[in-house]
Amino acid sequence: MRLPPFSLPPYFRIFSHLMVSILAIATLSLGSASPVIAQAEKLPAQSYPVRHGELTDREKAVANRAWEYFVTNYQPTTGLVNAVNNYPSTTMWDTASYIAALVSARELAIINKEEFDRRMLKLLGTLNTISLFQNQMPNKAYNTVSGQKVNYVNKPGEIGFSALDGGRMLVWLRVIKEQ
Repeated sequence: MRLPPFSLPPYFRIFSHLMVSILAIATLSLGSASPVIAQAEKLPAQSYPVRHGELTDREKAVANRAWEYFVTNYQPTTGLVNAVNNYPSTTMWDTASYIAALVSARELAIINKEEFDRRMLKLLGTLNTISLFQNQMPNKAYNTVSGQKVNYVNKPGEIGFSALDGGRMLVWLRVIKEQ
């Protein structure tokens, strides 16, 4: 059974169009005229070993240990996870990392479907109701217990937004949508 469909808040759709425009402009403005890109185009393609098959016992232990961080720092009131151990604050970048961890934990069978669904639905509910910076974009930081906008010292307030954080969040929301 798949997660029930959900609709992204309007600001995510607007933000995704904005990000595509910014990336297109940046790509066109850099082009091959950029010394960095021109140099990278000359580099030989590298081959990396591909990993297939079941996880080893050591790999399973490492994956389970990594998941413990998200268990320990999970906030059941919002579904958010502390970006720093035992400090109730997060950003959209860190929340996108949590979504990546959720997807990975599910695919590695560290958590079951019910746990994945419970956590994801709680998180999406919070993301659909958070207060936005100037009512336009996600604030740079949020308190993970209350879900309220906070400043850099985790006190109520607005501090702006991050296009990079929002872009990372959009990527992982797209992964969830596609799954």
